[in-house]
Amino acid sequence: MKDFRSILKEQLAIMELPSIMEKIDKAIIEISILTGYDIINDKNDFCLIVCDNKDPIGKFTYGNKLQEIIDENTTDRPLSDRLNEYADLYLRRVGSSLRERKAGEIEEARDVDSNSSRSRQLGEKDRTFQDGCSTEFILKRSGGFNNQRQSLRRKQTAPSPLSEALSGVPEKLKVSEPPRYFEDLTLLPLHEVLLCNGFILNKDKSSRSNPVLNNGDEHIVITKKGDHYLYFNADGSNDRGNIINFCKNRKLDVKTIIHNFHNEENKNVDIPKYFTREKKHIDEYHTLNQYNPKKNQFFLNKGIYDSTIEPYLDCFKQDNYGNICFPHYKLIEEKIITICGYTQRLSIPLYKDKEGNLRDKPLKNIHHGEKCLEILNINKESGQIKQIVFGESIVDLLSFMQIYNSHYSANETILVSTAGNFQEGIKPTLNKLFELCKEAKVITCFDNDKDGLRFTNFIQDLVLQKMKKGISTYKPFAKDVNDDLKLRQITQLSQLNTKSFEDYLEKLCLDYRRYPSTQKRKTILEKLRKIDGLKPLKDDLKERFNQIQKHKAIKSL
Repeated sequence: MKDFRSILKEQLAIMELPSIMEKIDKAIIEISILTGYDIINDKNDFCLIVCDNKDPIGKFTYGNKLQEIIDENTTDRPLSDRLNEYADLYLRRVGSSLRERKAGEIEEARDVDSNSSRSRQLGEKDRTFQDGCSTEFILKRSGGFNNQRQSLRRKQTAPSPLSEALSGVPEKLKVSEPPRYFEDLTLLPLHEVLLCNGFILNKDKSSRSNPVLNNGDEHIVITKKGDHYLYFNADGSNDRGNIINFCKNRKLDVKTIIHNFHNEENKNVDIPKYFTREKKHIDEYHTLNQYNPKKNQFFLNKGIYDSTIEPYLDCFKQDNYGNICFPHYKLIEEKIITICGYTQRLSIPLYKDKEGNLRDKPLKNIHHGEKCLEILNINKESGQIKQIVFGESIVDLLSFMQIYNSHYSANETILVSTAGNFQEGIKPTLNKLFELCKEAKVITCFDNDKDGLRFTNFIQDLVLQKMKKGISTYKPFAKDVNDDLKLRQITQLSQLNTKSFEDYLEKLCLDYRRYPSTQKRKTILEKLRKIDGLKPLKDDLKERFNQIQKHKAIKSL
């Protein structure tokens, strides 16, 4: 006859219970950080072994209760819910007991494992807690709690390593006190935790699902995966992860920042709401108007023609103010790519905030809901897609299609804008897209700067890994593809490159010298100024142009 542990292991293998074990594995890391004890999850005996300086001092068992829950013959609640509830209660009990012991509040710990020889030596004590969920705990005596309290007081009066070692960290972090109770730290709203520790919210850069916090030159973007809060550093480094990683990477004491978060003095910190439910924003998007070509100020300013937009009329919306609203798509449940939010592209940028203060940079976009990938696709048959074109904005992608209108058909091309969003969360959606359109050619047209190169490499590596092939890259002549489109419209050059561009500028200077008409000279000057705004002119050309006589009334370039 099989013993209890063999039966339980078999049930763990065939049922969807590994998530419970994963929850325990994850939680004991955080409990270990908070209490200072090393904790090992013994999955053979279904217990947690507690060590102090590598010496085992006791254990918590959970196998009996798991078996009891599994054996219960009830249909009123799903088994997974009951197991999760027990795991939460069990882990809180473990954290609470170890904190009490660390603080010297346990007078005597007794062995309560009836199957252990040590339990017969120390006696039994049954510890119960909420909803009848019990845990068994064996713990050696702590060895004199008066001495332990004195040791604790010595630790509290010693200089904080944090205050000595750190500089350039918000003042509120230079405190060292333990948190008031155990909790799953990754469930804490990380943006709120950091705001209570001296970080500053960057409202201009934040979206509803991605608050951005500043600390000097450091820009931290907060994300959410399920119920867990994560972060990444906008500098493109590997500085990312959860709150534990955040503290570890900065040599911060996690107890300190949690204490500051719970501190009553920080209850007055102004914290806007983020990570609100996305369904509201999806419903909002579907109630917006269809695009009205008569309110075309946004596309008109970008130099994008109605003929370019027309195939995509059903792929985006327009609000009552004429702002264009592009949807964001995300992979849901590993099967469906569906709308998760949308971005308003403002026809008229906002130069002031709600309080009337001048912004550092004009606000051009407002995001609603979750941020992932902006996609324009008019053909739902993935097998007919021949090209996937990536860029940093839908405007750049439409500009690309207008420049190469004779090369690519809208019906065979998917336009994918990352909207500057290159966190790990977009990978599942990209992988699904590559899986659906595995025969398609991949083209990138990111900006002509360092970030553009980094984004190109990101897509290139992903395509190589998923589709086992390379990509084609369009490198803008100016800063981005839309600037290239405008340059082509001004210069009427069919080929935009260094030679053709410089030849065109020389011709303009020659025409300016030859034409006596003030109006013609003014037209040339205005054209040169527009070009200079898109692709800065060389200083020697400006100097030669300004030395031409008889143009003082029109002023210099």
